[in-house]
Amino acid sequence: MASKSAKSGDDASRNPTIDDLRAAIVGAEAEGTAAGDMVLRLTFRDAALLKRSPVIGVHEISFSDGEMSFLGVKVVVGSVTVSALDTHPVIAV
Repeated sequence: MASKSAKSGDDASRNPTIDDLRAAIVGAEAEGTAAGDMVLRLTFRDAALLKRSPVIGVHEISFSDGEMSFLGVKVVVGSVTVSALDTHPVIAV
């Protein structure tokens, strides 16, 4: 994860793997952040990969009311160049 992780150098700008996304969510939950307080911001490419991946279980991804969620975390697609977990999303009024 690029924005909220401690990665540096070339590792910080690479595309995250599904395992990276899972680990970021699990790590944030372990630190006390609820899934409902996070937003997973994905590139269009990463969102397409997540939807089509055979390693994603049906219990991990859901689609409801026009929204996608992964491990209970809302997914927002686009407006980023590197996918990242946002543990402090700004809510527009």
